[in-house]
Amino acid sequence: MKFNWIKTRRGQNLVRLMALLTTAVLIGTWIIAPLYRQMQQKEIDSQQHQLTVLMTSAASNLENYLNNYRKDFDVIRANPQFVEGVAEYLSTGEDETLLDFLDNYNAATGSFVADIMLTDAQGEVLVTTRKEGPYTNLTPDAPAAGLRVYANEQGELYLAISASVGTNHRVQSMVDVERMCEDTASLVSIGQRGSVSLCHSSGITLVHVDSQVVGSSALESWRQRYGQLDLSGEEELLERQLRGEAGTAVYQSYWWQEQPPAPAKKLCAFAPLWIGNDFLSISVVADFNEIMAPMNQALISIGSVLFILTAASAIMGTLLYSVSRKKKGMEEENLYLRQLNDSLEELRRSEEKLRHFQRLETIGTLTGGMAHELNNLLTPIMACSMMLMDDVTPGQEQAYEDAREIYSAAARAKEVIQQFTALSRKDGETTMKNLDLEQVVADALKMAVSAKPKGVEAQCSLCLEGRRIMGSETQLGQVVLNLAVNAYHAIEQKGGQGHFRVTGTLEQRVDSPGEWAVLTFQDDGCGMEQGLRERIFDPFFTTKKNGEGTGLGLSIVQSIIEGHQGSIQVDSVPGEGTVFTIRLPVGVAASQGESKRQGEPLQVLLVEPNPKVLLMLQKALRQEGCEAISFRRQEEALEVLRTENTVDAIVLGCDASGTAETQFALMARACHPEVRILLLTGFVDRQVVENERKGIIDSYLVKPVRAQEVWDRLRSLFP
Repeated sequence: MKFNWIKTRRGQNLVRLMALLTTAVLIGTWIIAPLYRQMQQKEIDSQQHQLTVLMTSAASNLENYLNNYRKDFDVIRANPQFVEGVAEYLSTGEDETLLDFLDNYNAATGSFVADIMLTDAQGEVLVTTRKEGPYTNLTPDAPAAGLRVYANEQGELYLAISASVGTNHRVQSMVDVERMCEDTASLVSIGQRGSVSLCHSSGITLVHVDSQVVGSSALESWRQRYGQLDLSGEEELLERQLRGEAGTAVYQSYWWQEQPPAPAKKLCAFAPLWIGNDFLSISVVADFNEIMAPMNQALISIGSVLFILTAASAIMGTLLYSVSRKKKGMEEENLYLRQLNDSLEELRRSEEKLRHFQRLETIGTLTGGMAHELNNLLTPIMACSMMLMDDVTPGQEQAYEDAREIYSAAARAKEVIQQFTALSRKDGETTMKNLDLEQVVADALKMAVSAKPKGVEAQCSLCLEGRRIMGSETQLGQVVLNLAVNAYHAIEQKGGQGHFRVTGTLEQRVDSPGEWAVLTFQDDGCGMEQGLRERIFDPFFTTKKNGEGTGLGLSIVQSIIEGHQGSIQVDSVPGEGTVFTIRLPVGVAASQGESKRQGEPLQVLLVEPNPKVLLMLQKALRQEGCEAISFRRQEEALEVLRTENTVDAIVLGCDASGTAETQFALMARACHPEVRILLLTGFVDRQVVENERKGIIDSYLVKPVRAQEVWDRLRSLFP
């Protein structure tokens, strides 16, 4: 075969080595990638800061340069010859005196001002020294006190700085833009491709690396020459500059000094330079890739070193692995013998557990047979008692009560039988009823008195204010009885003398509207260590001696409490005692309203989170003559149920798992035991079927449903 070498040990080691190296490279890339992005961002921030410093330096030089010329205007306007020359020109039109002063002043200062002139308020030149002119005004719309840009016949740009003379005239200096930038910004160094740009607030470019855009709008020039290029980056940057903003930017642009322009990523810092009430925008640009090059080279070097180290470590690890395999072969023989011994011991324990399970299975089989016989006996008792209640005539109230007591006792016996048979089945049926919780606990504690040792003092304090619960009286009684017996045993293990106290209080729920009934079972027995507390709810775990318990008691207690939508927790201190705390959802005592009379309209409560479905149901039921009240939130519906006594049916929408709807149905039945509950669900799972079977809901329909289906099902619930 072509790849037979892989079957050899050397080939397998080589495959492992290659897989290890590949994994190391992938992990290294996964680790280095975010670090590289962080380092890149730090480098960008550092370079932006440096560019800002360079830009600030260049802007400061330009500002000082231009402000010096502005200060010269104060000297010029205060000179008597200038004042006399202006007055003479304005009165006679003769400009000789004024022109002599301007020529002499310009020559004496030795500045880089090309010309000094007198203009009107609109910028028209009246008197000029005419050294570099004539000039064309490129910014005719600029304000009188602002900066203006001029160009002479050779295309050279000049920046006009002016000051007022009287009310309608200004004295103006023409500053050579090129020489000004050479004196102020030429020393700024920004790498091999970096540059400094200067533009007027009107958008006219004064200084740029692309000489063809100087004296015009750079964007317009580039659009005319390179219409196919994407100029969005340059356009966004220029908009920010013309708004007088200061800041930094990383943007996509081009190298305009190349033909055709090459795409480039640039880093830029920019700020406005205010002169009077107008400004110039200066920007410093650097090559992004040129800035990142040293860091990228360093990362490549580090990555190479890491790869070499990883490869060396992988080779060394492979060699060590080969040596360890030989050693491991010798150890495996010894380990096999130890494991064989452990397996035999585990087999012995498994056989013991199997015998225990077989005993439980035998008990379950016997329980099932007994339950069958007892149910055969209870059937005629329940049937006859119901017939006796139906045959009672007025005045025989005592006979009716006796018959009802027979029926109730038989029904409770049937539930007890169902509890026995639950041990031999994976799932059992339990009928849920509206119960007075305080009465259920009190009755169960009376049954537990027979198991109480003489040295134990039992106390009971229940303050449940008549709260009711949807549940099984037999199951809840089993919980109370089990916890009481466990407390008695714990006290006996400590010496036989102690106290057992049961309390019941009400507590407001935090997660949803309603109340918890909080039942505490406290004893001062031997207590439990943490290891025992963590296992007491495990099936078949018990601290009692063989033959004294199966370990199913607390496991069944936890299952019953959770089946009633409640919770149980335990706190214990060795030598001091144990406290079991149970929380069960309860409702207020149900009002004894009259049954639904024939011909009266149904009072229906609609609870549906989907507003469209809710509106459809409400409209359809009202057309059928029902009085429908609709809610989107279950909390609001519960508030109405606690105060409204005339609700006949509830249509309950369900879009999720149904846990919240189960709790709502239980609390609704606690308030109104006779109410009919129809569940509208998106899918039917085991919980929905169990809820219907237990009587928590009366029926259900699967969405999507028609309004007529809902009405037909509601009518079927009221025979």
